[in-house]
Amino acid sequence: MSGVELVSVLEKLGLRRGNKVKHQVGIPQWIKDRPDYKRACVRGLFDTDGGLYFHSHSVKGKKYKNIGFSFCSHSEPLLNEFFEILLENGIDAKKVKRKVYVYSVKENVSFFHKIGSNNPKNHDKLSFFVEK
Repeated sequence: MSGVELVSVLEKLGLRRGNKVKHQVGIPQWIKDRPDYKRACVRGLFDTDGGLYFHSHSVKGKKYKNIGFSFCSHSEPLLNEFFEILLENGIDAKKVKRKVYVYSVKENVSFFHKIGSNNPKNHDKLSFFVEK
């Protein structure tokens, strides 16, 4: 299959050629129809446009360190569908402007059990934080 043929097949599957933000693309219906495809799609989106981060803050002089998860997209349909799939899978997420956040360690662990990541760096960060 050549590059042109591959693009043609992908377009027939519901993917759109061009800028995903300009076209405000969402997740194709054939993916949304299957729970296993939805989880795989969210995993891929997280691995490309999301990640884990360490967050330090103080409350009344006491310092806290947390681990967070964020996913960013300027495509509103994609962001909304990503968020909805997390909620469908029982993951407590928050949507703020163009980002989706998962704040607690418990919810991040839940995400990795239910959705996962193919990026070893994300697994290493989560394991490091949980061990500490």
